[in-house]
Amino acid sequence: MTVGRLSRPDAADLIVARDRPDVDTIRAQVAAHEKRLEALAVEFADGDLTASQLRAATERLKAKITEADALIIDATRHPVFKGVVGADDVEATFLGIDDDR
Repeated sequence: MTVGRLSRPDAADLIVARDRPDVDTIRAQVAAHEKRLEALAVEFADGDLTASQLRAATERLKAKITEADALIIDATRHPVFKGVVGADDVEATFLGIDDDR
């Protein structure tokens, strides 16, 4: 049944990530958050922030970085059926996929 579906002309629609976020934008946001973390350290060292303010800001920025990293990982995963759809012999290609994929 799977090979039959992957053999259809519209099978490419199965592997298109329509809601994939813009990875470059997310990476830029991560870089900005990391730069802000560095700035917080300087502000703390200069006495402009208390330890509790630094801790709160650091936790929020690290949470944003973790969330963004998860989006990047999800967006850059390779589709399971990549290379199968459109293959000359869909069945042979499908059967040749490694079990870990």
